[in-house]
Amino acid sequence: MWGDDIIVYGNDLADYIDRDFGPFDEESDWEPAPQVPIPFWENFLL
Repeated sequence: MWGDDIIVYGNDLADYIDRDFGPFDEESDWEPAPQVPIPFWENFLL
């Protein structure tokens, strides 16, 4: 390979997220931001 790096950081995706962002807090009151329509992309779906 040329110009690539491979870094092993965790056993799987869940382990990576836990190591990178900290343990998941199920008691938190976090909610995702509301979705905002993007008119340009809606034209492609019609």
